[in-house]
Order: sequence, then C-alpha cells, then structure tokens
Amino acid sequence: VNMRGHIFFNPHFVLKHTVDELIGVAIHEVLHKVFFHMMRLRDRHPKKWNIACDAIINHIITVEQGYKLPAGGVIFPAEKVVGKTADEVYAAIPEDPGDNGGGWDGQGDMKDDGSTPTEADALDIKRQVAAAVQNAKQMGKMPAGLDRLIGELLEPQKDWKQLLEEALTSALMGNDLFAYSK
Repeated sequence: VNMRGHIFFNPHFVLKHTVDELIGVAIHEVLHKVFFHMMRLRDRHPKKWNIACDAIINHIITVEQGYKLPAGGVIFPAEKVVGKTADEVYAAIPEDPGDNGGGWDGQGDMKDDGSTPTEADALDIKRQVAAAVQNAKQMGKMPAGLDRLIGELLEPQKDWKQLLEEALTSALMGNDLFAYSK
C-alpha cells in the first residue's frame, strides 16, 4: 500500500504463496486502507508505524477472523494488541525497530513513496470502504466484529463535550450563521 492508499502486489511474492495466504495478504492490505494507516503516519517512524499497524491487522485476520497469512509476518501476543489502537501499540515499540519493518520479510510493507495523502484521498478511501461494507452485507459475508469496527471508523462518535465546545467556539469567533437581534 502506498501513501495514497493504492495497493500493489509483487508477482514474485504472489508466486511463492498459497491462495489462502494471498487472500489473507489481500485482506491485510485492504485493512491498512480501512484503518487510514497511511493518512495517520504523519511524522512517525515509518517502519515502527508499519509494525504497530501490522500487529493489529494480523491479529484481526488470523485470531479474530481465522484467515491464514504467510510466515514471517508481524505477530504480537494478544495482550499487546487486543483493545489497543495502532497509536498505543506504536508507543510500546522500541525507537529502533531493527530490520523488521513489517510485512513479510520486507515485502508487503506500507511504502512511503514520497506522495502525500490528501483529503480527497481520504474521502475516496472512505467511499470505497463504505461501498465494500455495503456489498459484503448484501452478500451476507460481513463479519460482525469487522462490521462494528469499520462502522466506528466510518461514523466516529464525538463526545458531546467536544461538540458543545466546537459550537461555542464557532459562536464566540463570529462564525455562527444566525443573529439573534431584532
């Protein structure tokens, strides 16, 4: 997956793996998009970020959903990833992750190709994910756990205090659309 969410497969990598493993890899790469991992890299260490993201994705794919992945991928113990965000897993990884950058022996990593994801990229990915979720639901093939997780990502719930603060700040800054004087 590159920084703008485009997914690429190396033919040499594909030829070395089973169909079941490649299905797992395809799901893995799509989940990088679903979770907006490329957009959230910002100024983080790219290898370390990829390891954190891979640890969560690989747990979801193998343990929670029962798919297979090729050997050599990032696998953390459940207690290090369950209920944690990629940000929390990232914070627990040493500053220098060594040669392991995620993926499978250096293949399958998120690629920092120098491009910068834009808001249009994020909106495009959100549309793609929403369409894929809808299609999977119509076919009866949407796992409940992923449905809930993706739903939270597509429609994040804001805390009422945050909404109130935003409304008050907007009103105090003169950005409100209505005047209440006669």
